[in-house]
Amino acid sequence: MILDLGSRYKTERTWEVIAVDASNRAIVLEYRTAESDFNGDGNITKEYFTEPRINVITQGDLSHYEDIWQNTLDRGGL
Repeated sequence: MILDLGSRYKTERTWEVIAVDASNRAIVLEYRTAESDFNGDGNITKEYFTEPRINVITQGDLSHYEDIWQNTLDRGGL
C-alpha cells in the first residue's frame, strides 16, 4: 500500500508472509518506509516509518459478524 502526499512525501507499507503453520496462522513481517523531501532541496531521505515487526494473523469466521457486515453494506462501505 502506497500513500503519496505529493512530490515531497510518500509512505509504503509492506507485508511479507514468512510462513504458514499447521493451524493456518500466517507469520508476517510488516514494515513501513517513508521517503521525504521536506525542505524541497531535492534530496530524498528514506527511513523506516514503522520499524519491522512480526505479526501472527489467524483466519476468522466472518459469519459471526453478520450485523456488522450488513451495516457496512447498508452504508455503502464496500
